[in-house]
Amino acid sequence: MNQIAGSDTATTESTTVVWLNGAFGAGKTTVSRRLAATFTDSVTVDPEEVGSILRSCLQRISARRDFQEWGAWRRVSVELIASIATEVPGSLIVVPQTILVEEYWDEISNGLSSRVRLLPISLHVEPDVHSQRVHADQEERDALRWRLHRYSDYQQADWISRRFNVVDNNMESIELTVDSVAKLIRG
Repeated sequence: MNQIAGSDTATTESTTVVWLNGAFGAGKTTVSRRLAATFTDSVTVDPEEVGSILRSCLQRISARRDFQEWGAWRRVSVELIASIATEVPGSLIVVPQTILVEEYWDEISNGLSSRVRLLPISLHVEPDVHSQRVHADQEERDALRWRLHRYSDYQQADWISRRFNVVDNNMESIELTVDSVAKLIRG
C-alpha cells in the first residue's frame, strides 16, 4: 500500500492536491485512475462536474462558451477541493482538469496553496502522439474533433511550462508516466 509521506498530524496542509493539466486528451484521466490504484489514500475530484452544475443553472441567463469563464466555477472548485481535504486530511487529491488561462490558474492556486500542498503537474504530449491517442480513444469518441481542435490552445499557453512540473507523456507505457508523477508526489 503506497501512501504519501507526510507529517503524523493529519491536517489539510498535509493533504496533497495534484492538479493534472495538459492538452485535452493528453491522458489526465488515465493517469488519475492509475494514481488511485497506486495511492490507496487518494480521491479524484473532477471540477468538470462543477461546470456541468453551473451550466445547468447559469447558461440560460449568463451564457459562456467555457464553464471556466464563470468566476463561480473557479471559486466553487477551490472550495470543493479544500472541503474534501478537510474530510480526508493527509490524503492525496487528484484533479484532472485542463487550465489554459493563466489568470484562472492564479485564482485557483492562490485559493488552494495556503490550505493544502499544491502540486501542479502538466502531462505533455507531442502533436502526433496526441492525435494517435485521441483517435484511439474508445471512451469519449464524441470528443475527438474538439480535442484535436483545442490542442493548439494548449500549445499556445506557454505559461504552463513555467508554472507546472512538466511530465513527458509521450512514452509507450503509461506506467512510466505514472511512476514519474508518483516520484513528484513523494517529493
